Amino acid sequence: MTMKKLTRLFFVAFALLLLPQLSLAANTATAGTAIPIRMYGATKATPVVVAIDTTAQDLTVYAATSGKALAIVGWEYAEATAHNLTIKSGSNTLVVLENPANTVRDNKLGEGVPFMTAVGEALVIQSSAAITSMVIYVAEVERLG
Repeated sequence: MTMKKLTRLFFVAFALLLLPQLSLAANTATAGTAIPIRMYGATKATPVVVAIDTTAQDLTVYAATSGKALAIVGWEYAEATAHNLTIKSGSNTLVVLENPANTVRDNKLGEGVPFMTAVGEALVIQSSAAITSMVIYVAEVERLG
């Protein structure tokens, strides 16, 4: 394992320790304290720690405020098992990521928006394998650009 991958894994583990009252029972999404940002009209990004124990089941990561869309403005996770990760806007599939074993995904906070929900729709994910450590940074936005 490279130093870069070890650093990423350390970051995810450190984020898990920072968020209080994390329950690792069946699928959970626990929001932490918002971080100030200035990006796409948003003034904060909320880190959400996600744990998936029950596969092939939708997990609402974050619910949108009326009139707002949700943008993933950063995310970090690592998983040893090959799996498919489905990212949805409400019940509509945005993308299915086919991840090989030992996947490390790293989109640092502020490096862009890989996915965004429709206005008023929740950010939902589903995985074909358990994921024990994922942090998703969510910003509520009116629009991009």
